[in-house]
Amino acid sequence: MIETTSSHEGTMDERKQQASRAIHTAGVAAGAVGFLMPIPGADAVLIAPIQAGLVLRLASVYGVRIPAAALKSAGYAALGGVIGKGSARLLVSLVPGFGSVVRAGVAASVTEAIGWAVLDNLEEGGAP
Repeated sequence: MIETTSSHEGTMDERKQQASRAIHTAGVAAGAVGFLMPIPGADAVLIAPIQAGLVLRLASVYGVRIPAAALKSAGYAALGGVIGKGSARLLVSLVPGFGSVVRAGVAASVTEAIGWAVLDNLEEGGAP
């Protein structure tokens, strides 16, 4: 069961703007980690907390209590890591020399996708 905090204020548009900023910020941060990390796969250690933090932030924006969201955020972060790693490995093998750019793109796009999926669930009144 989802519990919302009664003290949460803001219109749906304001919440969506806050959520959108959080999603884009996390996407940029994950992309930067993917670009700057020279060892393929090692970036997942730093990207997973960014993705988990994004889910927790979105839950907070929509007034969903953190304990319920924390379990879901771990699942989304793990899923993002698996999808991201597999995609990056495949793409890097196709485009040698552009590994950093490919890893950055995959990290950013997977993080954004997670954020938008969570946002859709929250707007429908569901759990993150």
